[in-house]
Amino acid sequence: MQPSFAGTPFAFTAIASCKNADTKEEREIFIPQVHIIDPDRPWERYSNTGDHKDPITLLEWESTGTRLLSGDAGGRIVLWQMKNHMLNDWSCSTETHISGEPIVATSWLHGVSKLYFDVDNIECPNWLEVFKHIPFQPSLKLHGSSHAEGWIAVTTQGMVTVKLLNLKGESEVSQRLSQTRPIHVAVADIAFQSSGHILIAVADGSTRLPVHVFRITLKWERNPTISHLKFLNKECMKPQIGSRATEQLVVCASGSNGSCIEICTLEKEPNPLNIPQVFQSTQMNRDKTSSQLVWMHRASHTDISTVSAIAMPRLPLNLSSKIYNGPGMCLAVTNVDGTIKLLHRLTLRLCDAFKYEKVKPDSQGKRQKVLQGKHVVCMEMSNSCCALMGVDRAGSVCLFRIRPMLGQSVDQGALRAHTISVVVNLFVYCLVTGFDQWDVILRVTPNMVEAILDKLTNGFKNQPKATQELLMMKFMSTRAALYR
Repeated sequence: MQPSFAGTPFAFTAIASCKNADTKEEREIFIPQVHIIDPDRPWERYSNTGDHKDPITLLEWESTGTRLLSGDAGGRIVLWQMKNHMLNDWSCSTETHISGEPIVATSWLHGVSKLYFDVDNIECPNWLEVFKHIPFQPSLKLHGSSHAEGWIAVTTQGMVTVKLLNLKGESEVSQRLSQTRPIHVAVADIAFQSSGHILIAVADGSTRLPVHVFRITLKWERNPTISHLKFLNKECMKPQIGSRATEQLVVCASGSNGSCIEICTLEKEPNPLNIPQVFQSTQMNRDKTSSQLVWMHRASHTDISTVSAIAMPRLPLNLSSKIYNGPGMCLAVTNVDGTIKLLHRLTLRLCDAFKYEKVKPDSQGKRQKVLQGKHVVCMEMSNSCCALMGVDRAGSVCLFRIRPMLGQSVDQGALRAHTISVVVNLFVYCLVTGFDQWDVILRVTPNMVEAILDKLTNGFKNQPKATQELLMMKFMSTRAALYR
């Protein structure tokens, strides 16, 4: 029997046999029971026999006496909660199953303060000075330094599980006390320090082996799940002198409170050689340092909404220290609230943002944009990064145009001239690679056609004869597409 007392209610466990059993085998089946009674009215007992199938190993009251934890040898923890403030009316609020391992210890997470009986001031006439509030750091801090409600449990195999209550999203996490070797726990206990750390003492039951005490720290991860993992460049070329590293990784972590996008770069880091003086040669003196490749954090971007899709730029760029803000310098991010953002590929700075609006015809046959409350679930950029294609949650395919130049703070005349130059370079890229130029044409306006044709034709005429013969058919096709 496992008794537990907290304030007014009293709880204990028992094992009962099946009543009204017809056969001897059925009468020998024993069922664990949880009994909760009020000491003032012990005849009004609450009993439950259906939630535990294995022997109950522990009971743990919350400090208010309105919630009770019961754990069994099968790894099941049940939360009992008082209904309508009635001591003889309880219900199972939630359950946790820890991989079939018996529970040996459990405790509720600590709050922010504790009221102590100060024996040094027991004769003080001021009652408030006899009982003092001693500040405690919460076992687990949430947003705004508020403390989390939940419990921590220890199993026989050294598994520590933390369960949080009244929290959206992921609310349970487990980890073993020892990552290097397995341990067996026969008895354990849990204590809390004022600094917020948790002490867990474990022993395997033998006097020949030491008692281990672990100090653990709980940390609330705002975004506990890595939802997206993408390389910025699919083909990582060897960086030249003065150029940027091409091995770049984009990591997106999401949770119920938003998302965080980080970008990391594989770079060389000096690694000094610690060699004794007697073993150093003349060559070592000339080169006392070596280098190693490490992933370095470069930039991050946070958002209050969850990221649903990320599209990487497909235009291969050989970047240097020179400033460039043309096509291929942005990655697209869409959120579940319908927002689509374009972030700079090096700094993750916001370059542009817009809301996803589904286009549908109205009753008069005209086309109007109506916000449908849906979001894009997958996206992909075109080869020249001038268009963005996606599919929303309802299965509709959408197409977005991306400006060739983003974040340019220049006058309109200079911006138009620079845009024409960038578009011509993209047409040349399509001519050389053989890609279709449909996405580049999306960014061409009627007043830009003549200027683009003149610049493209002059550049084509300056090419060698062999190059002109090689690209003639594609060049004529591009001119025809611009004239249409």
